[in-house]
Amino acid sequence: MLLRSFLLFLLIFALALQFDVAAARKSNNDKNSKGGRGSKGGRNSNSKNDRGSKKDKPCRDASECHLYRKSDFCMNPSMSHLWKKCPKKCGYC
Repeated sequence: MLLRSFLLFLLIFALALQFDVAAARKSNNDKNSKGGRGSKGGRNSNSKNDRGSKKDKPCRDASECHLYRKSDFCMNPSMSHLWKKCPKKCGYC
């Protein structure tokens, strides 16, 4: 009887822990997701290029172009709207 109670407690604890981890992951994904018009979304829409808050700003002039590397535009098609707004020296592929 004691073993059965212990196993039931262990099962409930494991399920609670699993739901807690899943909720934390969802919360983290919601925090990092980029919504808005034209957003493709998807599970892997957050890439390694989304590290700083400065990278969320559109690149409008040459002074902001240092925030982006040429490979950011070439390897991540979802950023193509940014390099179209930049001057030519700002990393066309």
